[in-house]
Amino acid sequence: MMGIFAIILINFNPVPNADALKVQDMAMYLATTGETKVTTSMPQGGYYKYISNNQFITIVYVWFFRFLKILGISSVDQPLHIVATLGILAATLFTYLIGIEIGGLGRAVKILILCVMNPLYYILVLWTYTNVLSIPFTMAVAYFGIRVYKAEQIKKRIAFCIMAVLSAMIGFCIRGTAAFPLVALVICAGLWLIKDKTRRKKFLQCLVAGIIAGLLSYVGISGLKDSYFSDTSDSTFPFTHYLMLGSHGDGEINSADRNFSRSFDTTEEIKEANIQKIIENYRAFGLTEFVDFFYRKLLTSWCYGDGGDIISKTLQDTKQTKLYSWIFGDRSDLYQLYAYAFRLSSMFMMLLTLVYLFKEKQVNPYQLLFLVVFFGGILFHCFWEVKATYQMPFVYFMLLISSEGGCIFSRYLDRVKVKFSGNKPSFIMLPVFSCILLFCIISYHSMVYTEITLHDWSVRCTGSSCIENISAEEEECIITQEFYTSKAFNRICLKAKADAEAKKYGYSYQLILYDEEGQVVFETVLDAANIPSNGEIVIDVGEIRPDGRSKYIIRLEKSGESNGTMYFRQRTNNDVDIYEGTLSVNGETRNNDLYLRVYRQYQSMWCSKKVGLLINGGIFFAAVLLYLWMHLGGGMGRKKEDGLRNC
Repeated sequence: MMGIFAIILINFNPVPNADALKVQDMAMYLATTGETKVTTSMPQGGYYKYISNNQFITIVYVWFFRFLKILGISSVDQPLHIVATLGILAATLFTYLIGIEIGGLGRAVKILILCVMNPLYYILVLWTYTNVLSIPFTMAVAYFGIRVYKAEQIKKRIAFCIMAVLSAMIGFCIRGTAAFPLVALVICAGLWLIKDKTRRKKFLQCLVAGIIAGLLSYVGISGLKDSYFSDTSDSTFPFTHYLMLGSHGDGEINSADRNFSRSFDTTEEIKEANIQKIIENYRAFGLTEFVDFFYRKLLTSWCYGDGGDIISKTLQDTKQTKLYSWIFGDRSDLYQLYAYAFRLSSMFMMLLTLVYLFKEKQVNPYQLLFLVVFFGGILFHCFWEVKATYQMPFVYFMLLISSEGGCIFSRYLDRVKVKFSGNKPSFIMLPVFSCILLFCIISYHSMVYTEITLHDWSVRCTGSSCIENISAEEEECIITQEFYTSKAFNRICLKAKADAEAKKYGYSYQLILYDEEGQVVFETVLDAANIPSNGEIVIDVGEIRPDGRSKYIIRLEKSGESNGTMYFRQRTNNDVDIYEGTLSVNGETRNNDLYLRVYRQYQSMWCSKKVGLLINGGIFFAAVLLYLWMHLGGGMGRKKEDGLRNC
């Protein structure tokens, strides 16, 4: 697992997008200037006027960036990805330890293998945001909670309880979903007390210790947040805003709801207006519309095996190595196929676990805990705003539940094998592996003899958020943007916007591309009438091959007289560089970057014969490993009083 993470970190270094960009940009501004009080006049300050749930992580970023500055490290993207990697590894360690607690070493190894096989974990570290950074705290809460349940000594029980509560409070301040395991532990504790009243004293001891630890940590963190954000807290969005987002349409964020909440002056006014809007939205549903609405929200939240919108958030990569095409580029269909196959397999094993538990006469306390967390997350996001990335903190619990289904399925296969072959050598899997081998042969032929359009990126800006018009005080606007590349390219893409009058009367800009020697490499005229609906102007500049790493300069200048307005678009970054190169408007240097894509578009086979052989050989080998995983020894190793059987 660590080896795969190393490959990911060596080959990828995406810059942040959307909220992650705004948080990182503000933290870099505070770390650079030494400011300790956020105001709305600061770059990205307007974001914190309405958003309060990212205050704590912003402060943590500020401290981390100052530490990096002391070490002499100016670029923060790679260190943040390393931190995210350490967080995922810590979460995996806690999951492994949970496996030991609930089923011994054999179960822990099975869970660890599932974690290693899960493709989402390797992509998550490239998106350093609260969904990812809260995961280790979420799993720590579950682990320490189980230790509380199993501890016999009062000192250990209270110590584990305090650690669980502190993990929950820190995780909650990063992302609210980190508190779900703590809520589930309290619910399960209540159910266990109904069955075993002798545990009441132990429960009360933990409850008192947990309340004290929770209050102290809450007061401390709240005071820290107020010291930075007290001037921006009067009109922040309350939780009802996100319930309103999730009460209509597709349940996702939209500008109309955001503007509606922003139209009120105080948080209390926003809350009252949100509640009225939520009631109106739900009253407008008929029964079939209501069922369809929740069905679509469930699909958005839980059915994107490849991570869904996390892909779009990690496209702005600065390294653009050959591996990029296989994960985020034109060959990403293989990754998506594996990701969805893994998700469907996990769901199938979860279903087996549910069927098995319903047939059991005794309750499995650990699987009950995992199920309460997982289905609590499903229920919560039926009403909350939804995105595919919001389910990421619950994936570990999905694997914990799935591991039980793996044991059940392997026992079923063993019974089938005995039924058909008895004590004789079994060849029941031979037809299965033959089919897999045939699939790999057909797949190999398709891969190496299918021609597709490929894009080799040098600069890639993406997304429709965190962009704005480039404006200037003067009527004439001359824009220059530098970029660097060592790759050949034949396409440049800019994002522009023009009104109807500009399109009608032929508003245009002249584009000139210079090399670092100042020689004109390419020039053309960009007409407002030719701007497509998505605003992206793709320019064929011919094949340009730099001699090593070279600098190029794009110059945009108004061509002739015309009516209306035409703008080019820029990223809203201030201290975070989207790509290397300086943007200037009328000779004035700006911190932003022009919305730009530079790439080479060409036709080629999907992959070479050598790569095709490697991929399909790996698929067959993975099938063999899966078969061995299903028959991995070690069992559950649980005690009889837990009401569980061996695997």
